[in-house]
Amino acid sequence: MGKVGQLVSGTGEAATAMTDAVAMLGTIKDVAGIECVKTFFASLAVGGVTLAALPASALVLGAAGLSGAVAIYKALAARKESLRQEQCREWLSQGREQLGELLREGTDLRRAADAMENAENGGSFEDLEPGAYGTAAPQIVQFQTLLRLRKEKREDFERMAVRFDILQGDVEVLTKFAEKTYRLVTETHEDVKAQGAKLEEISAQVGQLPQVMAAEILKFFASKVSALNGAVGRELTQKEKVDRAFAELAEANGVPVEQLKAVVLNYAKSVRTNPQSDSIEKARAEYVAANYLTAAKEAGAVAMRARARRFARDAGIRKYAAEAAAKSAVDRAKERDALILSGQSFHAARQFGRASNAYNEALEITPRGEDATAWAALQLALGDASDKWADVSEGAEIAIHRKQAVEAYRSALKVYTREALPHDWATTQNNLGLALANQAAACEGAERVRLIREAMNAYRNALEVCTREALPQDWADTQNNLGNALCNQAAASEGEDRVRLLGEAVTAYRQALEVRTREALPQDWAATQNNLGIALRDQGKASEGENRARLLGEAVRACRQALGVHTREALPQKWATTQINLGNALSDQAKASVGTESARLLGEAENAYRFALEVYTREVMPQEWAMTQNNLGAVLQHLAAASEGAERIRLHGESVAAYRSALEVQTREALPRYWAQTSLNLAQSLILLAAAHLDAGHFDEAEAIFRENVSLAVPGQWTFVGMCILIFHALHARGNTNPLLARAEALLLELGGK
Repeated sequence: MGKVGQLVSGTGEAATAMTDAVAMLGTIKDVAGIECVKTFFASLAVGGVTLAALPASALVLGAAGLSGAVAIYKALAARKESLRQEQCREWLSQGREQLGELLREGTDLRRAADAMENAENGGSFEDLEPGAYGTAAPQIVQFQTLLRLRKEKREDFERMAVRFDILQGDVEVLTKFAEKTYRLVTETHEDVKAQGAKLEEISAQVGQLPQVMAAEILKFFASKVSALNGAVGRELTQKEKVDRAFAELAEANGVPVEQLKAVVLNYAKSVRTNPQSDSIEKARAEYVAANYLTAAKEAGAVAMRARARRFARDAGIRKYAAEAAAKSAVDRAKERDALILSGQSFHAARQFGRASNAYNEALEITPRGEDATAWAALQLALGDASDKWADVSEGAEIAIHRKQAVEAYRSALKVYTREALPHDWATTQNNLGLALANQAAACEGAERVRLIREAMNAYRNALEVCTREALPQDWADTQNNLGNALCNQAAASEGEDRVRLLGEAVTAYRQALEVRTREALPQDWAATQNNLGIALRDQGKASEGENRARLLGEAVRACRQALGVHTREALPQKWATTQINLGNALSDQAKASVGTESARLLGEAENAYRFALEVYTREVMPQEWAMTQNNLGAVLQHLAAASEGAERIRLHGESVAAYRSALEVQTREALPRYWAQTSLNLAQSLILLAAAHLDAGHFDEAEAIFRENVSLAVPGQWTFVGMCILIFHALHARGNTNPLLARAEALLLELGGK
């Protein structure tokens, strides 16, 4: 039996006094843990109960609390003979106040001890319900908050635990345990402080990293962007290339793209405004800031200075051979790097001719035998610039630059072999296919077929490396390009071959759309939807009846879907291209319809072409402008046929004006195929205008055009002549006896028999 228990055993009066004391303590409800005190005194009152037999919960008061309780009890036992009820109340009240104060003072110690005991036993304080602890609820909530902060600062803190091993006996054991717990909490606090200091040190080091990273990115950012010039199945805008380059760099460095972009742009700004910055670094900074012409100017100046030094040192090689030769090589490398940056900047500014010139100058000082990889990279860049130069050229210059592009790509492939550099080989094959397809578009007959076949072979070569499993986006890009080549080959074929090729093109586009989804790659998705609309339209034109109507309807839907991404505000040129394709599909739908429905569709087609001409001006995109003028002329001609009187004459006149505009660019020398087709369209409109006006002058011009074209092998020429004859027969059937119509019919019959 414990010492405390002996004090009350055998004395009924003392037991009664203690029972009364316990009862009075039971009325105290504002002190946390009072139920534990009550249990303790009740056990003592019964007698014969040792300290070890007390429940563990009775000891949570801590050493000081227990000492206070024992002291009160000893006082009650010493005065058990004369104990009066009022004094007991006073002493018990004092005990209650002392216990309450001690409990409040010991809250932090008890909370830390509980946390460690639960951690040792695998418990979690996040699951505690504060409301279950009465007035101690705020302390529970505060401790839960502290626990979360500790977890964030130190991941392994939750695994720390201290096993409670409360032995029987006396207060000293509990005191030692409390001291141990306090030391552990203190040590943990110090450890957290040390870790915080370490984190601050690391943060200071990391703070220096952005500038180092930005300076490194600045060196090769223009090359990263330029690598996207022809590597996808559609022409990216310069902003798209820049955004994609930043995204790839952010992923490679494991940082958010907006954060990386902000760091690089801020660093570029500091370089541009610092008068001590190196000239070539300033040129790179101007490129990153999208000041492309300024970048080209700065880089060009660096190249000129390096060239001047190189020439001077080359002249002194005889006298100071070794030293002069080494410095000359350094100057040549600087000159080449500056010329490359200049070419990249001109390309970004859409000055493709100046970009090509810069790359050619760089090639002059980059012998293949000394640096084959650099030479091949320059050939690839030259091919990209030359192909784009052809897009914005007129006359004989178009064919010259197309040829230069193809030759540059073929030169690059002498170094970029599949075995040595498979990815560069596949990229160059893809770009070669684009250039060959563009060449084919301006050719006729066997030459056109040959070029299309070579383009398809180039795309299929690229697909051998760009598999869906290894490079899904490159695979989808090449599938899209292959679909374009198949459509071009179909345009040069007839009958079953044409139908088969169009079917293969549609399949290629649909495969590309499995990777190019609207959610993942919205602009690529829209580009392929646009191309799919073209293929479906061609399929519809080669079909009959319900199948024709279905395919043309699908073509219109595909174009309208593309316009959901290709908006005028965001992507004006792509919006204009898609408007043209939508106009073509609507025009064909109109031809398959009758009455007011046909007129409505023709009106929508006219609007689509006029929208496109708001962006495709002759100055900016002369070839696209001419093609759209030709298509607009055809729609106006059909609208005129469905009109009467002055409205018909007006529409015929606008149709003639549109064809004449197209022929300003589609000359016989530069684009013979387009020239022949548009000339025949103009001749037909002139005849119809002559008939409406009874103007023999228009007819004479039309006759001259027909006689000039009769000597050319123009695909579809005699189909066109036959269509004209059918139109004149229809006009006669309606009672039109215009003598010029009879003259036109006789002319067409004469030419058709040759």
